[in-house]
Amino acid sequence: MSTNLQFVKSTTAAIGVSSLSITDCFSAEYDVYQVTVTTLQTSTSANIDVRVIDESGVVTGATYNEAIQVLASNTSFSAITGEGVTSMGGINFNNGAVTGASINITVYNPHDSSSFTFLTDSSNAWTGNLQGYHGIGVEKTAQTITGLNFFPSTGTLTGMNIVVYGVK
Repeated sequence: MSTNLQFVKSTTAAIGVSSLSITDCFSAEYDVYQVTVTTLQTSTSANIDVRVIDESGVVTGATYNEAIQVLASNTSFSAITGEGVTSMGGINFNNGAVTGASINITVYNPHDSSSFTFLTDSSNAWTGNLQGYHGIGVEKTAQTITGLNFFPSTGTLTGMNIVVYGVK
């Protein structure tokens, strides 16, 4: 696969929002997209989760599966799995003021209405201890996906930048 990234779209969260969506960013032009999330902060300890957006809005049903490897510097590695869940997990915050948190997501075939949409991700955060996450997720309905919705499990977003690239 070539790694030539083509800018598609970006957005930034306002302070105190409960979620951030980036819409109309997936099209038939690319089969694979790279999504970078930076300047990531929450108002309280939280997980950052992601849902896909279809032509009707955010997909909130129990149609997601996930598997995440948790790589913490202060404890043993562990795994998180979920089948038939309502979102895909991401970075975990032990406190709201995290320095240097980021997420990189690769989205496969989001615009193909005849296949499931798969995501792989890697993320990191410094919360007094270095934490890394590496995961895979799938939204299990064959439909056209047009965007992504990010939200904290509790509290609000106090910072978040999202940039979407098409992969040529």
